[in-house]
Parts: sequence; C-alpha cells; structure tokens
Amino acid sequence: MGNPSLFTRVFRSLKILHSLVDGSHLSTVEISWLTSKVEEAFNAAKIVAKTEELVDIERLRLLSSQDSTYTSKIAHMEDHLKELFSETLQLELREKEILKKEERIYKMRKDLMDQKQKLVITKGEFRTSLDLVEAGVAKLQDLDKEKIQLNHLVNSIVSFHRY
Repeated sequence: MGNPSLFTRVFRSLKILHSLVDGSHLSTVEISWLTSKVEEAFNAAKIVAKTEELVDIERLRLLSSQDSTYTSKIAHMEDHLKELFSETLQLELREKEILKKEERIYKMRKDLMDQKQKLVITKGEFRTSLDLVEAGVAKLQDLDKEKIQLNHLVNSIVSFHRY
C-alpha cells in the first residue's frame, strides 16, 4: 500500500518539529504560522501517501487485469494443446492401423509370390508330365502300329502256311 515509509518519515519529522516549536520561545504569531505550515506539510504528506496508495491500487488492478488476460490466454493455449494431443493420439491410432494393414498386405504379397513360385514349379512339372504323357502316347501309338503290323504279319504267315 503506497510507500508507508515516506508517510511515516514525514509524520515523524512533523512531530519532532512540533515538539521543537512547543519547546522554543516563539511568539504566538510565529507559532501559529509555523503550525499552519506544519499542518500543510502534514496534509501534503497525507495526500502523497493516499495518491501512492491509489496508484498502487491502480497498479494492482492493472496487474490483476493482465493476470486475468494471461490466465485466459493460458487456458486457451491449454485447450489448444489438449486438442492437439487428442489429434496426435488419433493420428497415432490411425498410423498403427495403417501399419497393421501394410503388414497384412506385405504378408498377402509374400503369400502370392510363394504361390506364384509354386505355380511356376507346378507348371514346369506339368509340362514335363505332359511331355512324358505325349511321349508315352506316341510310344503307345507306335506300339499299336507295331501290333497292327505284327497282326498283319501273323495273318500273312498264317495265310501263307495254309496254302
């Protein structure tokens, strides 16, 4: 509250001056004039003290207003940070979901590549088997032709022996 030390110092000085006036041999007019000057000084000190007190009160109001403003700004920033934190958590969850999907896609691609490799191997085996079957069919056809030829030969021999 103001500067009480200034007011206290002025008040003490005025008291000392008043006691000096009481103890001195001044005329009534001089005492009266000096007393009025002391009272003026005392009143001026009161006004200064009151003004300082009012200035301090005004400073407190200003600081309080600034404090409220800063408190409001801080609250706003905290709310904004909470929103950002919430968004960050949501993004982290989405990132985890995306990573899981990417992992599944990777596994699916790997499975498809494995199946493709197996298909290539199976296709090769199938071609080999098909070639073997075709070769076997060709052999069978050759054997059938030989059988027919042998049958003709046997029939010719049998016919020849009959005559």
